Amino acid sequence: MNLIAQAKSNPITVAAVVVVLLCAGVLGWIYMQGAALEEDMTKRVAVRNDLQGFVRRRVVIPPENAGGQPREFFITINKPAIENLKTAFEGMGVEYKVISDDLLAINSRGHEPMDPNLLPKPRTEGLRYEIKTQYREALRAMLGKPGTQPARRLNAGMPPNAQAIDRVLGTVEREFRQTQVFGPNLTAADVRKLRELQRTKLMDLLMERAQSLHLYAETDLGPGFPFDTSAIPAAAAQVAASDEQIWEGQMAMWIQQDIVEAIGAINAVDKPNFNIVHAPIKRLLGVMVVPGSVGVNTAGGMGMQPPINGGPRAAEELSAGGAGAFGGGGGGQMGFGGQTTPGGTAAVPPPASLDPRAKLPADFTVSPSGRVTNPFFDVRHTWVSMVVNSRDIPMILDAFSRTNINTVLMTRVTDVDEYEALKEGFVYGTGDAVRLDMLVESIWFRQWTTPHMPLVVRRSLGILPPDTTTAPTTPTPTP
Repeated sequence: MNLIAQAKSNPITVAAVVVVLLCAGVLGWIYMQGAALEEDMTKRVAVRNDLQGFVRRRVVIPPENAGGQPREFFITINKPAIENLKTAFEGMGVEYKVISDDLLAINSRGHEPMDPNLLPKPRTEGLRYEIKTQYREALRAMLGKPGTQPARRLNAGMPPNAQAIDRVLGTVEREFRQTQVFGPNLTAADVRKLRELQRTKLMDLLMERAQSLHLYAETDLGPGFPFDTSAIPAAAAQVAASDEQIWEGQMAMWIQQDIVEAIGAINAVDKPNFNIVHAPIKRLLGVMVVPGSVGVNTAGGMGMQPPINGGPRAAEELSAGGAGAFGGGGGGQMGFGGQTTPGGTAAVPPPASLDPRAKLPADFTVSPSGRVTNPFFDVRHTWVSMVVNSRDIPMILDAFSRTNINTVLMTRVTDVDEYEALKEGFVYGTGDAVRLDMLVESIWFRQWTTPHMPLVVRRSLGILPPDTTTAPTTPTPTP
């Protein structure tokens, strides 16, 4: 009652309160309308931005090469554009798969383990001794006559030895003396005639030998044997081949098989009528496989010297019981476990995984290509020394680069005295013979090599953690 009485006695105050309440309601209504309007305008702006985005949308196409610059386009989003982008990305995926499969097929073609029971771990301990002889005989077989695989047989041999030459010259002299009317005593004119007959017969003998071969190379295991046998201890050494040595021997075998394939193609070994006289490559002096993977176990072969004159590592190995030219018992010199190796200091193993979109690591202090071992592939270096026809050098370099995934990193060319070579029985033909030393880089994709790798090798290359004691049942290669 007092409140009503006060309101009647103060009408102005009541009116003011009513006005305030009405204003508050109006302001609340205005605020609510403004919020709704703001929300509506925000939605309108978003729709406008979406429309503008559809009209001018930035699209990024990945680069053709890892590490390259991506391509950018501004397009109008519509059904045809979506279908075109879908087709483009699906096509890139198909191309990647085709290229990847082709590279793996090229890289692994014809490269089977020396013995299916040997890798990744020998099934019996006896195989560790047997492989020492098998390894060398397999290398030696590649110098033989072409068989079912002519590209990996070189039909190689050496000129007639001194005993064969003496027999031929002796036969010529005996036959000549038997034809003399005045007995065995020869006049000065007879001696000159005999020497001319012997010279002609000797040239016929040397030429006949050259025409029966596609390449000069020492085929006997010993001094001058051209292939690198130092990875696995010699048979005379009373030690078993370790897992590291067996793997290094397997890699050296695959590498040298590719070298033989390149030489076989260059010298047309599959053509019986082709021979040394016309062949671009006259003589295989030596092959030296740099131990270990470049960038992990070795700094490569750029700072190393090529074989001196016909497989010095093999010769030293045979006399030193398997130590090889770099010491350490053959394949043990690879530097597994971080040891320092020839050609440079050991490097830290690469990471076990790598973003496939990232640019591969490069080190141009190692080689002109900059390629080093990474989770995708291992990089190997090999020196090859040959006597060749100088005019055929460009073709030889091209042929080596087209074999597997090889790159010729360095060449050294020195003159050869053909007359001195002829004294030793080597017939090089009419061209200018030179010595060609090449450093060849080869790439080996881990997607197919990893299942063959021994556990200790996988650890050293960072494929498995250092403390791993057992390998996965089905190795999962790095993509």
